[in-house]
Amino acid sequence: MAQASEKFTAGPLTFTVRHELWDGNIQDHPDQGVSIGVMADIAGKATTLLRFNCFDFEKSYEYGPENPDLKVAGRRCWVARP
Repeated sequence: MAQASEKFTAGPLTFTVRHELWDGNIQDHPDQGVSIGVMADIAGKATTLLRFNCFDFEKSYEYGPENPDLKVAGRRCWVARP
């Protein structure tokens, strides 16, 4: 559940920053933190190119979360483990 959201533009990119609260029904544990999205206009549609999840427990990033055809060498999502 998103709580607050801000947008910042830098040239062709738009950065969205929002605080999210997850309850235990979404994941196996509640979590909260900041999600940062990097977006650009692709073929006339605002498209998320990269997303960082900076949460208390789940720390991850995703390349092209809105583009399932994106081919990236290596892993598509990374999660930091303590």
